[in-house]
Amino acid sequence: MTIDEFNDALKMTRIKRHVANAARLAMVYGMTQAAAGNSVEPKITRQQVNEAVVRIRRVHFRLCSVPEGWGTITLTLPKNSEEWTAAVDLERKAIERLSSDS
Repeated sequence: MTIDEFNDALKMTRIKRHVANAARLAMVYGMTQAAAGNSVEPKITRQQVNEAVVRIRRVHFRLCSVPEGWGTITLTLPKNSEEWTAAVDLERKAIERLSSDS
């Protein structure tokens, strides 16, 4: 998730600032939820970070108009790999399918 996507979704929630900061560390910067919870003051648990992540992700899905029954997967892969090529192809096919369903 980009920082702009995160901020847009966050605006639609009522999450305390330190909890939102931990969720941002996990969702935007890829930090583990446990590490993100330990990086904010006051510290929060991994479960609290996860609850915020789930809430923000739900809002993000609504904002992106993800169709019912669909989900989003975020992968971090080396660009020069077979996995990257396969993921790009799969994403392209999903976008084509979504476009044709509209």
